[in-house]
Amino acid sequence: MSVDCIQSTLTSLESLSEVVSGGVACNSFITGALGVVCEEYGYSLAVPPPKLCTDNGVMIAWNGVEKWRSGVGAVRDLDAVDIEPECPLGVDRREDVVSANIKCKWIKPRALLRMS
Repeated sequence: MSVDCIQSTLTSLESLSEVVSGGVACNSFITGALGVVCEEYGYSLAVPPPKLCTDNGVMIAWNGVEKWRSGVGAVRDLDAVDIEPECPLGVDRREDVVSANIKCKWIKPRALLRMS
């Protein structure tokens, strides 16, 4: 997902925080650009340390711990868990964003130069 797609998505969300993980979180330019977008829109950006972003198993476990702590999406009765070969980690909002035809203000590329 590109930075401009995330910019469009941020304008339609109620939450004021964005979490970036996995290989994308290891790319300092991408996380820096996302930081510029989040700052412009008043969002907080959470990026785990790079050493936790290189192994998908660690990221899946971290996601599970955060869900368990918050009680969101966590099942306490393990016998009630259905095993699925594909398990999304959230609601896919791509079509919602496209159909909403969201307009957002342009963030000048000069803001990215501040990152250097």
